[in-house]
Amino acid sequence: MVNVEKELVQLEFEENLTLAKRNLEKRLLREHSQSLEVILDSKVTDILVAWDFHKDKSTILLILNPTL
Repeated sequence: MVNVEKELVQLEFEENLTLAKRNLEKRLLREHSQSLEVILDSKVTDILVAWDFHKDKSTILLILNPTL
């Protein structure tokens, strides 16, 4: 996490941070979904992102539809 994110967590704005990061990261992943689809040889049908701010970890789940 960058310093501003750490500060928001410390000030108990974790929910707002989650909403902001979800929108930003999903937008970035969708912008690059065509590259992901080529690499994975599958169509990206959905993207889910979750965070554990206290552990400074995130999880990205791609829902795929394999191309035949």
